[in-house]
Amino acid sequence: MPKSAQALAAVLLLATLAFLQGMRGGFVWDDRFVLVENPAVRDLANLPSFFTDPHTGSSNPNQFFYRPLRTSIYALAYQVWGLDPLGYHVVNLILHLANVCLLLLVLRRLGAGERTSLFTSAVFAVHPIVTEAVTNITGLTDVLFVFFYLLAWIAHLRATQDDDFDWKWAVACWAGFAAALLSKEMALTFPLLAAAADQLCRTKAHARWTRTRAAHFGIQILIAGAYVVLRTTLIGNIGQKAEWPGGNPWRTWLMQCEGIVKYVQLVFFPVGQSIRHTVAIPDGIADPYAAGCLLAVLLLAGTGVLAYRRRARSTALGVAWFFIALLPAMNIVPIRGSMLGERFLYLPMIGLTLAAVSSAAGAMHLLTPRARTALACCLLLVLATMTARRN
Repeated sequence: MPKSAQALAAVLLLATLAFLQGMRGGFVWDDRFVLVENPAVRDLANLPSFFTDPHTGSSNPNQFFYRPLRTSIYALAYQVWGLDPLGYHVVNLILHLANVCLLLLVLRRLGAGERTSLFTSAVFAVHPIVTEAVTNITGLTDVLFVFFYLLAWIAHLRATQDDDFDWKWAVACWAGFAAALLSKEMALTFPLLAAAADQLCRTKAHARWTRTRAAHFGIQILIAGAYVVLRTTLIGNIGQKAEWPGGNPWRTWLMQCEGIVKYVQLVFFPVGQSIRHTVAIPDGIADPYAAGCLLAVLLLAGTGVLAYRRRARSTALGVAWFFIALLPAMNIVPIRGSMLGERFLYLPMIGLTLAAVSSAAGAMHLLTPRARTALACCLLLVLATMTARRN
């Protein structure tokens, strides 16, 4: 077995051990509404209605979603496990481990380098910030949409990797994107992130914009538009919420800057994790903390721009990945739910990790191969231990 395959197997084993404690957990929080007390998932005859009636996604009349693929999986799983929570935990964990493997493939195809790709995927596998998505049964929506998201990305890269555009892979990309959207609305970022990655990575095929390539992205945009129209028609509006959390757009966006700073802290220093985080409403830009958070966000974005100008492509991609993947949760339009949620980080945290790992790669060359391996293993063990405690 190649060393890279052995390393990946070790990462998957470590991730399994880290999340094993969570397998003992029962139904909590929204699990009660979307699964335990939801009569729609008890009968497979309801499968078609999952795609036309958002109220089938929850028994709570004030809490409904349009995530029909998640509801469909619950209905299928119910036929096998009934209301045994272990089965649902296993599904989430299997999907998470699959996402680790798919992420590794995506990063390798984007030219991130073997060590950078492997270590970024390994951190994603065992980082405690992904616990809410993986261990919480209703977190299926996050691991599921990222599964299809990464599949679509691999298909996109296969379609565009050669001078001759491969339409078969393009169709697979569109199907994966549509499935990701039907799992969670955060998948709307896919065309933008795929295009940004193509531009930032600048491979020969990716850098060339042809009519065929434009048509490929045009169809992705049409799929996204059709989804938005369908979801808006069924739910009533995009965010299910008319008022701004901060009272007006400006204060809300200042609050979101504080949220972004907290997200960065949770990725690099995962302490103080909680199922619920609060963000204070600032008085305005005169608020020192709000101004500091705004400056920090601008500095982070500037770091990505500087990395791109210095041809540090993986670092630039990581910063862009973080901001783009987080866009649907940034309250650009008012959204239903929390201003700050760890579940929102399942995909964006990969970008921050990629940026950090890529930036540190140069300094790591000062160490011997054994020292680099030992340092990487120690960090992964620390993260895995924190994840086990979080579970």
